Amino acid sequence: MKIRINSIKNRILTGFLCITFISALLSVFSFYYIDKIDNIRSFDKRISKIEVLTLNLIKEDNDFYDLETINEQYFKTKKSQILDRRNALKTEISRELNDIRQEDKIINIDVYLTNISQSLDEYNHTFDKLATMVYQRGFRDYGVEGEMRRYAHALEEHTDAISLSNVLSLRRHEKDFLLRNDPEYIEKHQILSSSTLNNLRQKRSGDTVIHIVEQYADNFRKLVKYQDSIGVNSNEGLRHALNEMTADISSQFETLTSVTDSQVEKITEKVIFIFVSIVLTSILLSLILSYLIANRLSRPIKKLSLLMKRVMENEYSGNNKLKFKNPTSEIDNLSKSFFTLMRQTQAQMQEIGDKTSQLKYQNTELTKLNMELDSFIYSTAHDLRAPLSSILGLINLAKTDDPARTQEYLSYMETSVTKMEKFITDVVAYSKNKKLELIVEPIQVEEFINNIFENSQFIPEYKHITRNISITGQETLYSDSNRLYIILNNLISNAIRYSDLDKEQPFISIEVNITDRRMLLVFSDNGQGISQNHLNKIFNMFYRASEQSNGSGLGLFILRESIIKLKGKVEVTSELNEGTTFTITLPNKKNKFKKAQQLEETLLAP
Repeated sequence: MKIRINSIKNRILTGFLCITFISALLSVFSFYYIDKIDNIRSFDKRISKIEVLTLNLIKEDNDFYDLETINEQYFKTKKSQILDRRNALKTEISRELNDIRQEDKIINIDVYLTNISQSLDEYNHTFDKLATMVYQRGFRDYGVEGEMRRYAHALEEHTDAISLSNVLSLRRHEKDFLLRNDPEYIEKHQILSSSTLNNLRQKRSGDTVIHIVEQYADNFRKLVKYQDSIGVNSNEGLRHALNEMTADISSQFETLTSVTDSQVEKITEKVIFIFVSIVLTSILLSLILSYLIANRLSRPIKKLSLLMKRVMENEYSGNNKLKFKNPTSEIDNLSKSFFTLMRQTQAQMQEIGDKTSQLKYQNTELTKLNMELDSFIYSTAHDLRAPLSSILGLINLAKTDDPARTQEYLSYMETSVTKMEKFITDVVAYSKNKKLELIVEPIQVEEFINNIFENSQFIPEYKHITRNISITGQETLYSDSNRLYIILNNLISNAIRYSDLDKEQPFISIEVNITDRRMLLVFSDNGQGISQNHLNKIFNMFYRASEQSNGSGLGLFILRESIIKLKGKVEVTSELNEGTTFTITLPNKKNKFKKAQQLEETLLAP
C-alpha cells in the first residue's frame, strides 16, 4: 500500500510539474510580448512628440509670413525671434528623428521615418527659399519695395516733366496691385509707365527723369515677380507648395501611427492566444492526469474527477470545495493545487481582458483627440489669421491712402473684428463645455427661449421671422442652463441667419414636451435647408454646409458636444430650400436636483 501511494504521488507530482513548466514557458512568452507592446507604445509617444513639434514648426512658419512680412525691424536687421524659434524646432525635430531611428530595434519603421525626414527636409528647403524671397522683396523702405518707393518719391519731385495725374495713376495702380493682387493693375501700370517713357523721350525731358521712370517700372516688375513666386494666396506659388507638403507630412504621420497601432493589435492577439493556450494546456494535462490515476484511487479521487468534469462543462466560480473523509496528503494537495491553478488562470484572463479593453478604449479616444487637435490647430490658425491679415492690410492702406476713405476702411475692419469675435466666442464655448462640470438648476423653458430671441434682435433677418412656441407638460426643466443656452442659441441664431426671406411667411417653430424624466424638443423652420450631401457632416468640427456661411463651423459641433455632455441625443432631417427639423431629447434631472437639495438642507440643519 505504501508503494502504491508513492507511485500515485509521483505521477501526480510529475503531472503538475509538466503543467507548471508549460504554463511558465508560455508566461515567459506572454511577458516578452507585453514588454514589446510597452516599447512600441514608447515609440508611439515619441512619434507623437515629433508630430507636435512639426505642427509647432508649421505654426511658426505661418506666423513668420503673417507678421514678419510687415515688420520693418526684421527687414532692417534681418533678425527674427520667430525664425530663431523655428530653427530651434527644426534642430529638435532632426535630433528626435535621428535618435528614434537609432533605437528602432523592435519594429521596422525606418522606411516611414526616412520618408518623413526627407519630406521635412524638402519642406524646410522650400520655406528657406520663401523666406529669402520675402526678405529680398522687402517692405516699405527696404528691399525691392523700398527701392521702388524711393524712385516713386523721386518721380513726385519731377512733376514739371511728368504730369501729376500720371504720377498719381502710377501710384494708384501700384497700391491697387499690392492690396488686391489683381493682374489687371500690373497691365495698367506697365501700359502707363511705357506711355510715360515714350512721352518723356519725345519731349527729350532729360536722362535723369527717364532713368527714374525706368528704374521705378523695373522695380515694380521685380516686385510682381517676387509676389508671383511667393504666392499671392495659399493656393499659389511657394505658399501653395508648402501647404501641399504640410498635408503630405500629416498623411505620413497618420500612416506611421496606423502601422504602430496595427502591430500593437497583432501582438495583443498573440498575448491573448498564449494565455488561452495556458488555460487549455493546463486543462488538457489535468484531464490526462486524472484519467491515468482514476483507476488507482478510491472515492475521493472519483469526486475530484467529477468536479473537474463539471469545471469543463460549466464556468468555474471559485466557490466549489471538496470535503473528504480521511483524505491522503496527496489527494488534499492535489485538490488545493487544482483550485489554485483555476483561480490564477481566471485572474490572469480577467486581467488580460481588462487591459485589452482599456487599450482599445484609449486608442479610440487618442485617435479622436488627435483628429480634433489637427483640425482645431489648422482651422483656428486659418480663421484667426484671415481677419488679422485683412485688418493689417487695411491699416497699411489707410496709412498711405486718401484720408477720405478711412471710414470705409474702418467699416471693413469692424466686419473682420466681428467675425473674429464670433469665432473666439465659439472657441470659448467649446472650451467651457469640455471643462466645466454640470450644474443642475431649475429652468423656466418658455422664458428661457424668449430671452434668447430677444438677444437675437440685432440679426437683420429677425424682424421678418414669425415664431411659434408651444410648451406642454411641465413648465420647469432641471438641467445645466449654460449648455442649454448653447444648444438653443445655436438653433435660433442659425434659423434666423439662414431663413428664406423669399418665402411668404418665414417661421421658426419650437415644440417642447417636458416630463419628470425627459424633455423632447422639436425645432423646425422653413429656411434654406441643408443638402443631403452635407446632412451627415454638419456636426463635424469646422464644417460649413453652405458656401454663404461666414461662421466658424463650430456651432453645431458644440451643440452636439453639449447634448452628449447632458447625456441626450439629437436627430436632424432637412430638405434643401424646404427647411430643417432638429429633434432633441434631454434628460430631466429633477429627481437628482431634489435629492441634492434635501441633502444640503440635512447638512445645514442645526
